[in-house]
Amino acid sequence: MDLPKILVTAACGDLGSSTIRSLASEGYRIIGTDIKSLCPVEEYMECMEIVPRATDDDYGDCLLSICKKYNINVIVPCSEVEIRALSKTRYKFSKKSIHLLINKQKILDTFFDKYTTILYLSSLGITIPKTILLSEYTSNFNLPAIVKPRNGSGGGGIQKVDDAEFVFYLKRRYGSTMIIQEAIGCPEEEYTTGIYSDGIKTSSITFQRILAQGGYSQEVKLIHDINIDTLATHIAHSINLIGSINLQTRKVGDAYLPFEINPRISSTVMFRSRAGFKDVHWWIRHILYGDTYTFIPPAKFTGIRYLSEKVFLMP
Repeated sequence: MDLPKILVTAACGDLGSSTIRSLASEGYRIIGTDIKSLCPVEEYMECMEIVPRATDDDYGDCLLSICKKYNINVIVPCSEVEIRALSKTRYKFSKKSIHLLINKQKILDTFFDKYTTILYLSSLGITIPKTILLSEYTSNFNLPAIVKPRNGSGGGGIQKVDDAEFVFYLKRRYGSTMIIQEAIGCPEEEYTTGIYSDGIKTSSITFQRILAQGGYSQEVKLIHDINIDTLATHIAHSINLIGSINLQTRKVGDAYLPFEINPRISSTVMFRSRAGFKDVHWWIRHILYGDTYTFIPPAKFTGIRYLSEKVFLMP
C-alpha cells in the first residue's frame, strides 16, 4: 500500500523542519513548501515547492495546485499565518478530499488570542497570572510584569517591564493590541506540555525547558507530575479536543499556572517524538484511518537543541 503523502508548510522554519524530521522517521512521503528555497531538511523530502505568502490572494489556490500535482493526502501547516488562512478555506480542501491538520475554529479563536486564552482558563476555575489589556493598565498593577502582543508566537514582542512610565508609553502606543501579565515564578520553572486527544483518549507530555535567545526550547527535561497531567486533561476535555495543542506554564509552589496555549503542534515536536509522544503521526493516522494510539512515557528523557551548518552549492 502506498504511504500517505504529506505536505508540510513553512518547511524552512524551526517548527516546519522539526515536523518534517519527525514525520520522516515514521516513513511518510513528504512535500515541503515555503516562501524561501534554501531548506535545511531537504534530504527528508521528495520535493520542495515555493509558494506565495499566506496573506496573498493566490496562496490557497497555489497550495491546491501543489496538492493535485503530488496527490497530497494531508496538509500540516506550520506557521500561525498559514493556519489562519487555511482555516478560513477548509471547505476548498475538503471538497478535494485533502485533510488539514488544523484544530477546530473555536479552538483557534480562543487560543491564538492570548487575552481570550486567559479569560477562558479563568472561566474553568484554573488559577492564572493576573492579566489585563494594556489599555486598562494603571499604576495599581504591580511591577515587574510581562508585556506581550495578544497575537503571535515564538516570543516575538515579549518584554519584561519594571518602569511605570515606560509601561504608560507602551499603553499609549499599543493599547488593547497588547496585554500586561503578572510576572510569576522564574525561568528555571517554565514548562511546555504537549496535549493530544483522539476524542476518546487524552495524553500529555511535559518538559521543563531552558529557553534560547530566540524563545525556543534549547534544553528539555521530561517531568512526571500528576498535577500538570490533570490540568492538561481538564483543558482538553473542556474544548472537546481532537488533535494537538501546546500548554505553557510556570510552576509556583506546587501549582502550574498556565500563561499561554498554542492551538497547534509545537516546535518541541521532535523531542516529543523521540520520547514516544508522536502527536503529529497519531493525528494523521486518526484523520485518515480513525486509528487510536498508545503512549508509554519513558522514565527519563533529556534533550538539547544545537546549531548546525548546511551548505548549498550555488551555480
